Amino acid sequence: MKHCPQCQRTYSAETISFCLEDGQLLIGDYQAAVTLPLTPARATNEEPTLVLRPSLSPKVAQKRIRTLWIVGGIVTLCGFIFYLVLFATLAEKGDTPPIALMLVSSLLGGVIYGYLIWSVCWALPVVWKWWRDITKEPLRHLANKVRFNWAVILVVLLLLGPALTLFTLYFWVPFLAGIVYGFFGGGIYHFIQFRKIARSAGAD
Repeated sequence: MKHCPQCQRTYSAETISFCLEDGQLLIGDYQAAVTLPLTPARATNEEPTLVLRPSLSPKVAQKRIRTLWIVGGIVTLCGFIFYLVLFATLAEKGDTPPIALMLVSSLLGGVIYGYLIWSVCWALPVVWKWWRDITKEPLRHLANKVRFNWAVILVVLLLLGPALTLFTLYFWVPFLAGIVYGFFGGGIYHFIQFRKIARSAGAD
């Protein structure tokens, strides 16, 4: 038997790991029965312990999977229509390809576009988090070292071109990395991870 520490709902199935109501991690009865002796509190100068973000709930994972399937389907359809219109334009100019080739090429193009957007939607948030973790400390160190005043503002205005270039690269690097990472397997990997979480509640 397992129970939810928040809503106290109990579950008998051992395959369920998260509460179906609020997504909290279930606790087995054997875990609740174990009590440890309390130790007296002591004053320290250590930093407070950070509370980790709770695990992703199956409902949230299932909703994200459904949303990205819809996005991928819409983009695939738009890509298919785009190529059909393109082939129709070529036909008006006298370069008429075979109908079967038009349909197959349009479908293939739509699937490629759909997969690209679908995979990027999975991978880009992960790459952006990695990028923020990598650049957080250098940017914080730079902010502590540089005291913004009129002289700094004047230098920034004089170097506006390079400054805008660096600012653009800051966002373009994770964007391009997310496209490459997602298209070449990253999107599929994170989709599988979310699917495992969604299936832990018995839902596909």
